[in-house]
Amino acid sequence: SPEEQLDPRQIILPKTKKIQLPEGTTPELQFVLAGQDTAKIQSVEAGSPVRGLRPGYFVEKLELAEGHSFSGMDGPALTHVIDKTSNAPGRVIYLKNPEFFQPPSEAITKVMLPSDVTMDECGIRASGSPAKITKVEEGPLFGLVSSGSYIRNFGWQDGTAFGNLSAHELEEVFSDSVGLEDRYMECAYGKSPPSSVVTLTLEPGSVGGIFKGSPPMLTRMKEGSMLSGEVEVGYVADTLLLPNGTKYYQMDTMEFTSALKGSAELDGRVVRFIDPKVVELTPKPFGDSTAGPELCDYKAVSLPTGPIGVTFKGKKRAHVSKVKETSPLYRDLPTGMGVDTITVNKRVFMEMNATEVADLVKSTSTQAGRVMTVRHPESSEFQRIPERLEVVLPPGKLYCTFTSNPPVAKSFKPESTIASYIPPSMYVDSFLMPDGYTQSGFNTRELVALLGYTAGEEGRTLVLKKKTVERTPKQEIFPEEKEIDLPTGKLGISFKGRRNARLSRVHE
Repeated sequence: SPEEQLDPRQIILPKTKKIQLPEGTTPELQFVLAGQDTAKIQSVEAGSPVRGLRPGYFVEKLELAEGHSFSGMDGPALTHVIDKTSNAPGRVIYLKNPEFFQPPSEAITKVMLPSDVTMDECGIRASGSPAKITKVEEGPLFGLVSSGSYIRNFGWQDGTAFGNLSAHELEEVFSDSVGLEDRYMECAYGKSPPSSVVTLTLEPGSVGGIFKGSPPMLTRMKEGSMLSGEVEVGYVADTLLLPNGTKYYQMDTMEFTSALKGSAELDGRVVRFIDPKVVELTPKPFGDSTAGPELCDYKAVSLPTGPIGVTFKGKKRAHVSKVKETSPLYRDLPTGMGVDTITVNKRVFMEMNATEVADLVKSTSTQAGRVMTVRHPESSEFQRIPERLEVVLPPGKLYCTFTSNPPVAKSFKPESTIASYIPPSMYVDSFLMPDGYTQSGFNTRELVALLGYTAGEEGRTLVLKKKTVERTPKQEIFPEEKEIDLPTGKLGISFKGRRNARLSRVHE
């Protein structure tokens, strides 16, 4: 009806558009892309051969017939790709209505790889962990990927995929997957994902980093440093691998920087940097290429008197962390082995952490005849302190000094015959006699008196317990009966009791 008001004029744009892109560069196709974050159609000339382009739309993705795709790129980067692929038929761009467009977190390039080429044959070089493209040479990927982008994923058609590979791992996967169809690689432009471990392959020349301390900590970087953008200040150099196969572990700054300077003209040096707040240093392994004896299951090493030049680490079980080249054990003691036992004056010490081992070795440095046994760190044969142990004592003096409460064997004289039977880290819990007499809960003075009183007896037994095991309460248990052969003459004992006599005193 002419009296009804007309609806206001409006144009409803589609949410997405899929447009075939003919061969040609952007000037030849007569459109301009802009956008610092995501590419956007800025203008389209009237005579453009591209049908359906509309200014204001965002370019969500560009696809090539071979399966390559480019998404989330800014205007200049996408313009570069379109121009570089100007002769490629079957290109498609996907446009997004700005009202419904959500910008991606980063630009992703997916490139399909020939099935028969390695990483070198593709013409790309990478370094670091995760791998970062450092150079793109003439080859199947030239013009498709750019240096400075990170490798996010590598996979193939059966669904196999590897994420955030290091440069070394990427090269291995490239080589191992030769012959597989529909291999692909996804690259991202932007900052590397956070990592507490950075593996960096160095080019020849000066690294341009300032290091201090042991292990070498990166404190600052010079302008143009190889480490800039790759390694955070505060990270430490964990290992250094030279092209000749020599590998350094647990270095100080002098050793690290000297090795770098001595190999400055070489290509392919690999440094593993770690965040020391998150990752522990790599222990020096057996068979390390720098020096030292090889891995073994078990070894007994005689410890000389004086300093031995060995560093131990380990909060639970000590392991050999470093053997100095000046150490008398340098050719005998394998680095990385776990400390099983140390025998000093017939006493066997076991289940010790690094601090306990270091203290024992230092405090007994004047003692000759010390022996340390070490085992493979994954061995299941390490000796353990028993929770309970019975030691039968010979008659006579023990030549042992006890201390503390509960009593602990502190020292033994050379003539003692029981030193090897009483392990350290155990205390005396109870005293037993063959007839059933038992006493427990005593202090050192009471134990010494009891041992002296029974010095002439056969079969005396001490019950030892590990320090972490609960002590038996104080008690004294007598046998139900006891037969005694009486000698001739006076006995030196007194009795009491009107009905049943009981022994009241034994005279000295």
